Amino acid sequence: MLDRQALFLAMLPIAWAGVLTGDTLLFRIGARLGPKVIEHPRLRRVLTPERVARVRARFERYGMWTIFIARFLPGVRMPTFLLSGSMGISQRRFWLADGLAVTIFAPTLVFLGWRFGAAALPYVRAFGGYALLAIAAAVAVGLAVSRLRAAKR
Repeated sequence: MLDRQALFLAMLPIAWAGVLTGDTLLFRIGARLGPKVIEHPRLRRVLTPERVARVRARFERYGMWTIFIARFLPGVRMPTFLLSGSMGISQRRFWLADGLAVTIFAPTLVFLGWRFGAAALPYVRAFGGYALLAIAAAVAVGLAVSRLRAAKR
C-alpha cells in the first residue's frame, strides 16, 4: 500500500495530463469547427458575440498569455480555448501556454485535496447529496429559462 506522500506524488502527473487533455479537447473542437465555432447551435450560448469580441481583443493585446491566464478563470476558460483553436493558433503554441498554466493549476488542486480532503470528507458525506440535488435543480432551472428565452425569440 502506498503512503499518502507517494499517492500525492503519483497524482501530480495524472492530474496534469488529465487537465491538459480536457483543455486540448476544447482546443481541437475549436480547430475542427474553425470560424464556424461561433455559429454552432450548442456553442452559441457560451460564445456570445460579446465574449468572442473580448477574447479576440485579449489575443490581439496579450497573445499567448490569454491562454495562460484563462486556465485560472472559470467562465472564461472554455470560450478562450474554443476560440484559440478556431483562430488558427497552433497546437504546439496552445500546449506551451496551457501546459505551463496547468503546471501551476493541477498541483495546487492535488495539494488542496491531499491536505484538506480528509477534513472535508465528513461534510461531503453529510451534505454531498444535498449539494448534488441543488446543482441538479440549478441546471434544470437554467435549462428551463434558456428554453423559454429561445421560444420567445
